[in-house]
Order: sequence, then structure tokens, then C-alpha cells
Amino acid sequence: MTAVILATLTLATAGATRTKTADAKGTDWASSAKYWHGAAVRQRHRADNLQRRLTLRVLQVRGLQRQLAGVRRRVTHNPDSLEAIRLASIAYGVSYDQMEAIARCETGGSFSRWSKNRHSTASGLFQFLTGTFAGTPYGRESIWSPYANALAAGWMMAHGRRSEWVC
Repeated sequence: MTAVILATLTLATAGATRTKTADAKGTDWASSAKYWHGAAVRQRHRADNLQRRLTLRVLQVRGLQRQLAGVRRRVTHNPDSLEAIRLASIAYGVSYDQMEAIARCETGGSFSRWSKNRHSTASGLFQFLTGTFAGTPYGRESIWSPYANALAAGWMMAHGRRSEWVC
């Protein structure tokens, strides 16, 4: 077993005295320990800083996710009926005023996508009967969607089926 010889040297440098601990190879263990301790502290500071930055990013992403969920809710749950009518009139090249008049009459002026006739299966913005709505290209969509309802009405009007509404 090799014995490590430690020597404490007192060096006079520029009028100051300092103590140095070294082994037989001349390795200064006190300076080395201080170096590695300092490196570990710096690494810990970097890790803490990265953790803080990551936490801030996660909070930002969560905030954006909440905003997106709110936008998604507004788009899917509170669609604008007049916007749907505008879209359908443009898509099928039919009169917006005529479509608006039909929807106003069919919903009693409320333009509610939840309008329902108590005496038949007529439902939605344009009061489609379920069988009639199913016969349009939008029949697989919800009859309560103002977009599907308006696009189905636009499609019917573009195909000469305006007379199916009594309004």
C-alpha cells in the first residue's frame, strides 16, 4: 500500500503567506477540492435557473392551452347563426337576404339553432324535417349545427328546392 505523503508548504508570495497541501505527485488537493466545489455550485445554479425557466414555460403553455380551450368552446358551442347563413349563401351562390328571411320566419326571429317545432320533427335554424335534412350532403352532421343547417339550406336552394319552405 502506498502511503500518500502530504506536505504543508508555506510559500511567501508578494509578502503574503499561504498554506498549500500537496501529495508526493504535487497535486494541490485543497485547491482541487475548492475548484470542484465551485464547479458543483455553478452547476447547481445552472440547474436551478433551467428549472425556473422550464416552470415558466410550462405555465405559459398551460395559459395558452386554457385560452385555446376557451376559443374552441366559443367556436363549437356558440356559433353565430347569421355567420353560418352568410357562409352558406356565398358557398352556394344564393341570396343572403332570402336565406336570412327564411331563417327569421322559421325561428320566429330568434335565429336560434335550438329551434324545434312542437308538432313535427322540424328542427334547427331552417326547421328541417329529419328525413329532409338526412337527404342533403350535410345529413351526417348535427341538425342543431347552424353551419350544417345553413349549408344544407343553401344546397337545397341552389338545387331548386326553395319551395319546400312555407316562409
